[in-house]
Amino acid sequence: MADSSGKYSQSVLSKIIRFFLRDEEGSFPVFLHSLRLEDQLYDFTIVRFSVAFLIIAGSLFAKYILEISQLNHYALIILAIILFFANTINFLIAYPARKKKEKSSAYRFLLIFILHLSIATDFIFLTIALWLVGGVYSPFQTFFIFHVIIASVLFSPLISFAYTIYGYLLFLTLAIVSWKQWLPPIFPIGAVPSDAPPTGKYIITVAVVQGLLFFLTASLTTHLMYFLREGQRQIVRINKDLERLCDQRKGFLQIALHNLRAPISAIAMHLQNLLYGYGGELNDNQKSWVQRSLTRIDELISFLHDLENLSVMENADLLREANEFGLNDLIEKIIEENQDLILSKNHEIKIELPEGKIFILGIQRLIREAILNFLTNAIKYTPPNGKIIVRAYRYSSCVRVEVEDNGIGISKEDIPKLFREFVRLKNQKREGVDTTGSGLGLFIVRQVIESHGGKVFVKSEPGKGSIFGFELPIHIKK
Repeated sequence: MADSSGKYSQSVLSKIIRFFLRDEEGSFPVFLHSLRLEDQLYDFTIVRFSVAFLIIAGSLFAKYILEISQLNHYALIILAIILFFANTINFLIAYPARKKKEKSSAYRFLLIFILHLSIATDFIFLTIALWLVGGVYSPFQTFFIFHVIIASVLFSPLISFAYTIYGYLLFLTLAIVSWKQWLPPIFPIGAVPSDAPPTGKYIITVAVVQGLLFFLTASLTTHLMYFLREGQRQIVRINKDLERLCDQRKGFLQIALHNLRAPISAIAMHLQNLLYGYGGELNDNQKSWVQRSLTRIDELISFLHDLENLSVMENADLLREANEFGLNDLIEKIIEENQDLILSKNHEIKIELPEGKIFILGIQRLIREAILNFLTNAIKYTPPNGKIIVRAYRYSSCVRVEVEDNGIGISKEDIPKLFREFVRLKNQKREGVDTTGSGLGLFIVRQVIESHGGKVFVKSEPGKGSIFGFELPIHIKK
């Protein structure tokens, strides 16, 4: 029985919350920028603290610097102190609320109640402050418009118009009180244009003009907020669709890689058997055809390898596998493993490494792929008998790895395109240079390096060679 009663009270409380926060479509919440309720209350509280200090500073400035007479700055200071202490209660509730992950309906209702109470009392504080600095003559009466804008930003159109009417009634009350002199008039000389009580015509004029300003401001602000919130909803929907499509693409990529790897390997093996004569002796034309097919198969295998690296890079938990390793040893091993490729084009290769070992915290196989990509590109895009330098050195708190060649180079307008996905540069064909590839290699290098907190760079001139490199944070051994 008690349980059902508790559920009923929570249901009623939820309906009350939704009534005060619903927008045109009844969605919840309706706050701007998807800020949490506790965050908005906290930010609003900080603003109110600033207002309290400004009232004190402004009253002292007017009294002692501008020397405005008949200004009751003591009353203004007391009003600011009351606002400060009332706001302190808000702060003590809003600040801890930001750290709470889960909040009950009752707790959320408390936050909503405090936010509404703060807006309502601010209109009252403003009305009193205006009475102390000239009433309807006060130049600060436009601050009512500011409060109308705040209400329109924070709440739904229904609630914001309710606050607009509430604020206008307070201003109208102040105007009538000033006209009828039901309270002693306060006209600080120098802050207001006249010390004579306002006439009925002036009160009517001010009431009409301010009423128009109030409701025009509320209408325009709520209209603007409607479009902002609608745009926000569309962005949220688009992001969800993009996340869904991204997950589908990842799944399709994994399936494609799994289903293609085995048959391509089988085709490559059978072509190798044909080339070796296991199916009978081949003539020169047949050998040429098989060799060309094997070349294309190798290119396809390389493309699948790039896709596999790309799918690995999209794993959000990737850097959990990070380990410490020595960069010097890794570079030397990569050069040693690729000696046959280097010698096939008769390149001269030079290694420049620092004397002390450099350690990196990361995934060694991915950093290896990045360096290997730079090296194989340098070999590929450098004509036979070229020169390649692989170097690593400390640069501030980072380590720089560079692969320099004297190959065909890259034009200035093509350099910004290099690290994009599936980019193949035109005008890169030269005699003795193999320009085939998937267009994914450098994109994957950038993904690898940026996921490790580093950055990639390139320097190149056509006909003078290129320097491809990256920076990574140095890991200090403890």
